[in-house]
Amino acid sequence: MDEAPQLLAERIRHVARSMPTAVGGGLIVGALTVSTLWSLTPHRWLYAWSVILVACAGARLRLYATGRNVSAETADALPRWLWRMRLMSLFSGMTWGTVALFSTPQNDARLAFLAYVIAGISAAAATALAADRQAARLFQWTAIAPLMLRLALVGGPYHLPMALMGLMYAAYLTVAAGRSHRQFDETTALRIEAMRQERELRGNERRYRDLAHSDPLTALPNRLALHARLPAMLSLAARSRRSLALLYIDLDNFKDINDTHGHRFGDQVLIETSERLRRCIAADDLVVRMGGDEFLVVRVASRTRDEVEAVARRIGAELAPPMLLDGQNSLVHASIGIALYPDDGTDAELLMRGADLALYEAKARGRNGYQFFRAEMSRRVEGRVFIAQALRDAIDSSQIFMEYQPLVDLASGRVISLEALMRWHHPERGLIAPDEFIPVAEQSGYIDALGEQAIRLVCRQLQLWRGDFVPLVPIAINVSPRQLERRGFVERLTRIAADYDIDPALLCVEITESALMAHGDASKEAVIALRRLGVKVAIDDFGTGYCHLAYLKRLPIDCLKIDRSFVRDLESDARDNTLLGAIMAIGRSFSISVVAEGVETARQVELLRALGCECGQGYHFHRPAGESRTRELLEREAGRPLATETFRLRALKWRGAALS
Repeated sequence: MDEAPQLLAERIRHVARSMPTAVGGGLIVGALTVSTLWSLTPHRWLYAWSVILVACAGARLRLYATGRNVSAETADALPRWLWRMRLMSLFSGMTWGTVALFSTPQNDARLAFLAYVIAGISAAAATALAADRQAARLFQWTAIAPLMLRLALVGGPYHLPMALMGLMYAAYLTVAAGRSHRQFDETTALRIEAMRQERELRGNERRYRDLAHSDPLTALPNRLALHARLPAMLSLAARSRRSLALLYIDLDNFKDINDTHGHRFGDQVLIETSERLRRCIAADDLVVRMGGDEFLVVRVASRTRDEVEAVARRIGAELAPPMLLDGQNSLVHASIGIALYPDDGTDAELLMRGADLALYEAKARGRNGYQFFRAEMSRRVEGRVFIAQALRDAIDSSQIFMEYQPLVDLASGRVISLEALMRWHHPERGLIAPDEFIPVAEQSGYIDALGEQAIRLVCRQLQLWRGDFVPLVPIAINVSPRQLERRGFVERLTRIAADYDIDPALLCVEITESALMAHGDASKEAVIALRRLGVKVAIDDFGTGYCHLAYLKRLPIDCLKIDRSFVRDLESDARDNTLLGAIMAIGRSFSISVVAEGVETARQVELLRALGCECGQGYHFHRPAGESRTRELLEREAGRPLATETFRLRALKWRGAALS
């Protein structure tokens, strides 16, 4: 058969659903026929026909039972079912025709009644079996043709017209059944096509949803999938009274991997990381790639903190072995922040925030470890948010000012330069320490504006002191790595110095040793450009950042500032003496001056002199001071009386006259 299995299956189901009505109508009309012919026909004929009628009804009901649930998947069984149904229609029609042909006496008026009965049965069958044109045709013609033949053989005045009318009625039913058959096929085909398109749309929607909720690189669920699934996991944990843990994972050195080996190699590292994370979790757990080098593990049924801690250690151990990719080994370490349900929050947003804060704490404590969320982390974040918002208004305002701490020549005790230290006086919170706002400024991107403001304040102060005939010494300004990385830093410094007519030789830029190591190429270019301009360059916190000695050879460094941690235990730890002696020797070898920070006692001064240290800085000499006290110190160091206000006004007047 050339019909599509789905269309054929739909037709069979329709035919099967119509069978109970046709069978019931046939039995009722059969009973009326038997009662009509009971006195005219031998009873054995009627008994036999009744048995055949009931047997046919049972067979049709059996076909109904097998055909109402037929599907297109059983395509080989569809034609057999249809042909059995058609044979049953043919056999049923023949039994009706036999009754009409042989079971009624000739010239009996009740023959007309039987003709109408059989015509009605034929009409009912045509309507019930219209879904299959052949079945309807087989039943109609085998049931009605013998009756028409019997009427024609009788030859009465009204029998021939009745036979002709019966034939015309049968032809009409055949045409109607065919039309119904075509309409059914067209309607069914449209419905099947609509169902197919709906299934296709649902499939596409499912695929698009899967794509939207899946990370294309690692095939892990992504952030959208987490937002869709985490609330349900929390609800299940609440109903079952179980706990749940969120482990926020960030790869510590992923940026270095990308910068060193390229993004293709970095993608392979992410894929390998996702595979290792899958091996660390149970079947009920969820691993999500949050984006970039961040992953999240949702650990279900975590009843104790120790269990979660064991999972965090297992993740760290799984990621620790080197990854051999494209013939290259890559070491990957991870920081993990952990938040627990319901201890740290009862909804997804609070838990995600807690895990993120714990991750930040893990990174701040040296990376390659894990931290559980604690309430004080949230308070610290609120403090950082407050500082970031207030810092935006403080920049370029009088809230930001500079204090100056002198650097002293250890041999003579005289001030040879100053270090400018940024201070912030908030109108509500008062003085905010640099340790609080400088890290926030670096994270929020305000460090560039703050650094430029520091340079401008120092240059303006030098201009004012010069106008007041205050003896000038170089002033060192701390510069962040972010400032050095930015293009145009040296040009901006040059422009600011020119705006205030300041000799660049009066400026010194301090760069931390760790920044020099982390941003080697960018720092090297900036240092060379600064020295060409005439600005001095000092390495701050020397000894804490594992500085490569080749940098001291290649870069034009003017000064090494020894970190205070080496000076603090100088009196009690002989190893510090050895280290400081080595640093002094390095400085002398490269013709670089050495400054000891954090000098607090006279004994430390003696030891530093004995080691050959030239300069010192610390509370033993001077504490950081504001503009007026620093002015007095510089004037006192110059060996001249302090300038009075009258003298300043007179000096300003002389300068104005000279300029005019």
